[in-house]
Amino acid sequence: MKKEKKQQNRIDINSLPKGVKLFYALFMLLPAVSIPLTMNTDAYFMLNAGRYICQTKTVPDTDFFTSHAGMHAIIQQWLTDVIYWLLYSKLGEYSLIALVFIIYIAVVAVLFTICKKVSGNFIISVFCTSGAMLFICKPFMVTRPLTFTFLIILLEILILETYAKEKKATGLFFLPLLSVLLVNTQCSMWPMLFVVCLPYFIDSFKFNFKGIKSDGSYKTSAIILGALSMLVTGFINPYGIEGMTYLFTSYGYDEINSTVTEMFSPDIKTPDGKFYFAGILLVVLILIIYRKGRLPLRNVLFLLGFGYLGISSLRSFPFLAFSSAIALSVYLKDCRLYYKYTGTNPQFKKQCAATLMVVVLIMGLGFTVSSDESITGNSSKFGCEDAVEYALENYDLNSRNIYNSADIGGYLEFNKIKAHIDPRVELFLKDNNHEKDYLLEYVGFQSGSIHYKDYLNTYGFDFLFVSESEDILSIYLPKDNDYKQIYSDGKYSIYTLAKD
Repeated sequence: MKKEKKQQNRIDINSLPKGVKLFYALFMLLPAVSIPLTMNTDAYFMLNAGRYICQTKTVPDTDFFTSHAGMHAIIQQWLTDVIYWLLYSKLGEYSLIALVFIIYIAVVAVLFTICKKVSGNFIISVFCTSGAMLFICKPFMVTRPLTFTFLIILLEILILETYAKEKKATGLFFLPLLSVLLVNTQCSMWPMLFVVCLPYFIDSFKFNFKGIKSDGSYKTSAIILGALSMLVTGFINPYGIEGMTYLFTSYGYDEINSTVTEMFSPDIKTPDGKFYFAGILLVVLILIIYRKGRLPLRNVLFLLGFGYLGISSLRSFPFLAFSSAIALSVYLKDCRLYYKYTGTNPQFKKQCAATLMVVVLIMGLGFTVSSDESITGNSSKFGCEDAVEYALENYDLNSRNIYNSADIGGYLEFNKIKAHIDPRVELFLKDNNHEKDYLLEYVGFQSGSIHYKDYLNTYGFDFLFVSESEDILSIYLPKDNDYKQIYSDGKYSIYTLAKD
């Protein structure tokens, strides 16, 4: 009798009225408080490219923004650049921040819909979605094309998951559209569309091998046709097959892996690394401790595939977070969360407050542990702004041969200064520019394997922007009689030839 009475005093949160569920749904928006309110540093070279495309009505295949004029170039995120410039030119910087928030809401809505579809459990879907967004918001929800990629990939998963569960092929007709969007907003991520198809392709076969059981309830041919349609429509981009295969000529190089932060593997010694590995450990512990759940083969494949990618590079960690949220939603679908009530007097408000407090504490811990230095460069402040302003006011930079480090190149180009190198580091590989391995030279120079004097003489620089904390030239130029310092603000110095 006591047990029966206890059961009567509990209400499953999944059966609560819609208005009450809305309270819990708001938890999914809480990670948005960590979205940076400044433009990502990469936004400047994107704005510069977008401005050029809008003004000339052409998508260039030749570089016009650096001192290496005429080298072959692919503007891999040209559509994102155009969108950013149209917003920025009309509404200013904060319109781009607003766009990030809009995309965040869309990503949350799609991820939650996927979790709810695979689990049928509202509250588990809310918590899994919130957890995934907690791990990716601060470093990855920024003014970069990757935000569009998140949304497109999740929409693909939603379409494929809907087909696998409901056997209705209607949604598959939208896959070609997703292909066109991704190959133009960030073509280096276009092959990811086919990576996502692979688990559904394997799971479509009917087999049971040593306890590994597939779904096999939907047609393999539909997945193949969907993938083929994306392949065909992938050609709808300004660069054709070169754009579709841009990933393979742009990544995997030691020089890129050693200079681009997002290509680093998560390091458990860093605050961000501790945070990410803690998340991975939490997922593993849930899968080990809770024995009642079962994962479909495709979710296991997602976890293994994206797990490998997420540990290999920080850039892929969001996809591990998404696949973990979806997998945990399936695995915990039979979990039920209740709130107690006494007679007709619900204790709902107290439990809501307690739940909210726990969520805020967890998120606060996450934001504290996560370092202020973003993986993707979340601040629009380079430290060189004053130096650039001084140079523009006092010198004709069009007649100068500029030296700069890669990180500020986009900002110089935005100010119509021809940079030596910029954050589009893959562009400076010979495989992409068909001219010279400028990046290999630059990395060798910055690491000291190429003598600084040889590097400077090769290019004949006569106007040099030098970071006083990160550039190797800050060590040598103050002692070099061939150069003189004409400006310094503690962050950046400007040097010219001593004979000028």
